[in-house]
Amino acid sequence: MELNFNAKRVCLVLGSPGAPRKMQVLLDGKPIPNSLAGPDVHNGVATISNQRLYRLVDLPHPESHVLTLQPESGISGYAFTFG
Repeated sequence: MELNFNAKRVCLVLGSPGAPRKMQVLLDGKPIPNSLAGPDVHNGVATISNQRLYRLVDLPHPESHVLTLQPESGISGYAFTFG
Protein backbone atom coordinates (compact mmCIF):
# COMPACT_ATOMS: atom_id res chain seq x y z
CA MET A 1 0.00 0.00 0.00
CA GLU A 2 1.35 3.44 -0.95
CA LEU A 3 0.17 6.78 0.40
CA ASN A 4 1.21 10.23 -0.80
CA PHE A 5 0.97 12.62 2.13
CA ASN A 6 1.87 16.12 3.24
CA ALA A 7 1.93 16.16 7.04
CA LYS A 8 4.17 16.02 10.10
CA ARG A 9 2.67 12.86 11.59
CA VAL A 10 0.98 9.82 10.07
CA CYS A 11 -0.99 7.38 12.24
CA LEU A 12 -3.09 4.38 11.30
CA VAL A 13 -5.53 2.25 13.25
CA LEU A 14 -4.26 -1.32 12.81
CA GLY A 15 -4.91 -4.69 14.34
CA SER A 16 -3.57 -8.22 14.16
CA PRO A 17 -6.03 -10.72 15.65
CA GLY A 18 -4.57 -13.86 17.16
CA ALA A 19 -0.88 -12.99 17.11
CA PRO A 20 1.53 -10.07 16.67
CA ARG A 21 2.68 -9.54 13.10
CA LYS A 22 5.32 -7.34 11.45
CA MET A 23 4.81 -4.51 8.99
CA GLN A 24 7.62 -2.87 7.00
CA VAL A 25 7.39 0.94 6.93
CA LEU A 26 9.12 2.69 4.02
CA LEU A 27 9.47 6.43 3.47
CA ASP A 28 10.14 7.37 -0.15
CA GLY A 29 11.01 3.76 -0.95
CA LYS A 30 13.53 3.20 1.89
CA PRO A 31 13.07 1.87 5.43
CA ILE A 32 12.07 4.84 7.55
CA PRO A 33 14.97 5.93 9.78
CA ASN A 34 14.36 5.88 13.52
CA SER A 35 14.83 9.67 13.58
CA LEU A 36 11.71 10.12 11.40
CA ALA A 37 9.66 7.15 12.61
CA GLY A 38 6.83 7.31 15.09
CA PRO A 39 7.25 5.58 18.45
CA ASP A 40 5.61 2.37 17.17
CA VAL A 41 8.26 1.83 14.46
CA HIS A 42 11.78 0.54 15.17
CA ASN A 43 14.39 -0.01 12.45
CA GLY A 44 11.71 0.36 9.77
CA VAL A 45 9.36 -2.25 11.27
CA ALA A 46 6.17 -1.93 13.29
CA THR A 47 4.93 -4.86 15.36
CA ILE A 48 1.15 -4.92 15.16
CA SER A 49 -0.91 -6.68 17.84
CA ASN A 50 -4.02 -5.25 19.54
CA GLN A 51 -6.27 -3.00 17.48
CA ARG A 52 -5.27 0.58 18.25
CA LEU A 53 -3.80 3.76 16.74
CA TYR A 54 -0.17 3.20 15.68
CA ARG A 55 2.12 6.22 15.16
CA LEU A 56 4.15 5.47 12.04
CA VAL A 57 5.75 8.78 10.95
CA ASP A 58 6.91 11.69 13.12
CA LEU A 59 8.70 14.35 11.03
CA PRO A 60 10.17 17.58 12.43
CA HIS A 61 7.76 19.64 10.26
CA PRO A 62 5.10 18.95 7.59
CA GLU A 63 6.58 17.61 4.35
CA SER A 64 5.46 15.74 1.23
CA HIS A 65 6.51 12.09 1.05
CA VAL A 66 5.39 8.66 -0.09
CA LEU A 67 4.67 6.18 2.70
CA THR A 68 4.73 2.49 1.75
CA LEU A 69 3.40 -0.14 4.13
CA GLN A 70 4.18 -3.83 3.62
CA PRO A 71 2.14 -5.77 6.21
CA GLU A 72 2.32 -9.48 6.87
CA SER A 73 -0.87 -11.35 6.07
CA GLY A 74 -3.42 -11.04 8.87
CA ILE A 75 -2.95 -7.33 9.64
CA SER A 76 -6.01 -5.12 9.11
CA GLY A 77 -5.92 -1.36 8.64
CA TYR A 78 -8.91 0.87 9.39
CA ALA A 79 -8.33 4.64 9.36
CA PHE A 80 -5.42 7.03 8.75
CA THR A 81 -5.00 10.22 10.77
CA PHE A 82 -2.56 13.03 10.08
CA GLY A 83 -1.02 15.78 12.17
